[in-house]
Amino acid sequence: MLRQRVLTGIVGAIIYLSFLYLGGDWYTGLLFLLASIGFFEYARMKQVTLWSLEGLVGLFLTWYNFSPVAWRELLPFPLDTEKVLLGAILLWMLIMVLKKNQVHIDTVSYLFFGTIYIGFGFHYIAEARYLIDGFLITVMVILTIWASDIFAYFVGRAWGKHKLWPAISPKKTIEGSVGGMAGSVVILMAVVAITPISMTIVQQIALGLLISISGQLGDLMESALKRHVGVKDSGRLLPGHGGILDRCDSWLVAFPVLFLFQLL
Repeated sequence: MLRQRVLTGIVGAIIYLSFLYLGGDWYTGLLFLLASIGFFEYARMKQVTLWSLEGLVGLFLTWYNFSPVAWRELLPFPLDTEKVLLGAILLWMLIMVLKKNQVHIDTVSYLFFGTIYIGFGFHYIAEARYLIDGFLITVMVILTIWASDIFAYFVGRAWGKHKLWPAISPKKTIEGSVGGMAGSVVILMAVVAITPISMTIVQQIALGLLISISGQLGDLMESALKRHVGVKDSGRLLPGHGGILDRCDSWLVAFPVLFLFQLL
């Protein structure tokens, strides 16, 4: 199982980093595909068919929320975010009426949350690449997240005794969480040391901790979501890892948090 997980991780990392290096529409197109698959997994966890009316509204809203500024500027007419969101909500309300309560408010609320979580999550991952030195910045954040996952896993297996949040994720430990934070700081500092990225030691430590904590929060949030809908993995696309959401759950929180605090 571990060998399969490592092999899938290596192949996935090579593909992802290749598109990241290419940048532009190549990288944004890959993220668009991941966002689409992610929403498909998300809808299926709630037993919502993507090709249903309510599923299609959610998919199109996810696409809109994802679309980077560079793509929206190419449109022949401007789109107002408030009106797009309002239009989607009204369509869902109409669907609830037309389907005579076969589609309930809890399903609509679930889908709406998914469009925000997945759409904006991948949007900010894409936007990071458009920044000055966007390639190096994105690599730094991604490597820091991967370091958090890897260190948390191995430290937790070796020394983990105290459960972090057993009601949500029984296998995670406090020791593993702390190990993930330490690994994040170490890797981030190593990236800064060999690249032109300029940060003080204090900034490097703070950023490494923030990326690790927000990434772990993203992991726990998806675990809580899967526990709520009663599934083990969001999908089976990635052998040893599960689905796209299982692999990208940390990214979908870490990148928006960094933009929220204006650190990217």
